[in-house]
Amino acid sequence: MPHLPRTPRSRAPDGDLWLTSEDNQGPYVARPFTRWAVRSKLATNINIPHKPQRTYHRPLDADERWATARRLLNDDSIETRDRVAGLMVLLYGQFPARTCRLTVDHVIRNENGVALRLNKLPLKIKPPMDGLVLQFVDLARDHERTVISNEHNASWLFPSLQMPGRPMTSEQLGRRLRNIGLFSEAGRSAALLDLCAQMPPGVLQRLLGISPSAADRWSAGAVRTAYAAEVANRS
Repeated sequence: MPHLPRTPRSRAPDGDLWLTSEDNQGPYVARPFTRWAVRSKLATNINIPHKPQRTYHRPLDADERWATARRLLNDDSIETRDRVAGLMVLLYGQFPARTCRLTVDHVIRNENGVALRLNKLPLKIKPPMDGLVLQFVDLARDHERTVISNEHNASWLFPSLQMPGRPMTSEQLGRRLRNIGLFSEAGRSAALLDLCAQMPPGVLQRLLGISPSAADRWSAGAVRTAYAAEVANRS
């Protein structure tokens, strides 16, 4: 039986993040156990759904990826939260479930500029995205002032619009991204393949928070992709 994430009180977003972990081998097998625990009043607010059918989306090609990123950076008609969430996928290969868990404290602003703490090493945010992120932090703080703070006083970057004091779920965020034409799996795959071609797996893991084994797999994929592109250019 896989271990559920240990938190002071199990919450849906914690389970959401656990289910999307790249190193979890079949976490959905825990569904009968969690249903029994909730019925027995040994746990609350835990729900592991049926394992969804996974729809494969090919990684975005480079031109499509950067065109979408430019649109999100410059199109003020798109809501700021969707622009930032989409850029997190396209530039840094983040799962929506992990993005939903970010708070304003993950954004660092100092004399060196703006950085995002996704894991051990702060990831520097370059212009013009740095200004968009700071604008988004201000919006998140304004939202926090209008709702009841949750018990941990977490200032979520992506707060739920229906449940004050709680973060948005990955399902909600994924749906918002699809509404602006971005399938997160396709964008995330393209981002990680590109990033793995630029830096060693260990650096990628410390910056982005993906596991060492996942970093190795994506690096191997980047090598295969680069080789395939080279062969195609020769013919």
